[in-house]
Amino acid sequence: MDSKSKKVPVIIPLVIYHGKNVWKIDTRLWKYIERIDEMPKAIQRMIPDFTFRLYDYSPKSETAIKGRAILQAVLKMLKAIRAKDKEKLIEGFMEFVSLVENESDIQLANEIFDLGLVYLLNRESDITKEELIRASLERGDSVQTLAQRLLDEGRQEGREELLWKMMTKKFPDLDPDYYKRLAQLDSVKLDELSLELLDMQDRQALDTFFSRNCE
Repeated sequence: MDSKSKKVPVIIPLVIYHGKNVWKIDTRLWKYIERIDEMPKAIQRMIPDFTFRLYDYSPKSETAIKGRAILQAVLKMLKAIRAKDKEKLIEGFMEFVSLVENESDIQLANEIFDLGLVYLLNRESDITKEELIRASLERGDSVQTLAQRLLDEGRQEGREELLWKMMTKKFPDLDPDYYKRLAQLDSVKLDELSLELLDMQDRQALDTFFSRNCE
C-alpha cells in the first residue's frame, strides 16, 4: 500500500502455462470454493472472486505467440521443450536462437541464450548438444552468427560460468574446488567439457575428465 495515498496498486493475475497437456482448469476462483453457490449473498460478498488471464503454451495449444522478439523466443522455447518430437524440439531451439539475435540489448540476448541452452540441455530429454550444433550448421547465417558470438567472442569467464551452472544442475552440491579446476581449462577443453557433460552419468565421469585435462 502506498503510504501517502493509502491506495493499493492494481494486481492483474496472469498464468503462463507450458505443461505437457492443454490447460483444462477453470480460470475463475469461485469455481474452487466449496458450495459457494449455496452461501448467502451477504457471505458471498466477503469472499474474493476473480478470474485470471491464461496463456496456454502447451504443445497442443493454438494460442498465438506474439510480442517482443525476446519474449517470443522464450515462449517458443518453452513450448518446444514440451514437444515429444525431437525434430520439433531442435527446430524450436533454432527458432529461439534466430529470435534472440533480433534483440537489440546484447547483454539481455546473451543471458537469455545461456539460460535457454542450460534449461534445454538439463531437462529430461535425449537431445544432445552435438545435435544442436549439427542443426545450427545446417541453418542460415543468423543462427551461426549468434552461436559464434556467444562461444568465441564472449569472455572466457562467461563460458566458465555457463558450464558451472550446467555442472551444478547435473551434479548438485559440487564442491567449489570443481570450479577451480574448471578455471584451469583453455577454450578447447571447455568446448570438450560442454560436449561431454550431457552424457555423463555420474560424478566419477566428471572427475575422470578433470584428471585427464588438469595438472
